Amino acid sequence: MYLLILLSVFTNKPALHTTDISWYNTGTLTSYGEPFCSVKYGVASNFLPAGTVVRFYPPGREPFIEVVDDGGPYAVDSEGNPIYRLKPHPTRGFDLRLRSFKTGIGNPEMGVAHDIPYEVLGRKVRRTMRYNLERYVENGN
Repeated sequence: MYLLILLSVFTNKPALHTTDISWYNTGTLTSYGEPFCSVKYGVASNFLPAGTVVRFYPPGREPFIEVVDDGGPYAVDSEGNPIYRLKPHPTRGFDLRLRSFKTGIGNPEMGVAHDIPYEVLGRKVRRTMRYNLERYVENGN
């Protein structure tokens, strides 16, 4: 047991967690009051604050990075505006926008991708500023 703890302390392996990931493509506003755009990349999370940078490791595909820019899940009215917060899903940690799901995970017809590894990389300074995420990670941030 002690050897395992020492190995995890002295290696630079990322702290990976696993969760189920679904996708969404509706709404007029994000939960933070910003306009929702279905063609942009993005991810919603109930447990991470806006601006958190997350790297996903889908099996059989290249790892990809997203920035939390929405909260969820939320119930919506007929126009797609959030009206109240629901309890977090017990196994689903993230909801990717449809474009992010197609690009990073695969076919959206699967509905939910199960047991996807991810790691939290840190926080952006401004969540509304889009920048090259790969360069952000390469610089050790």
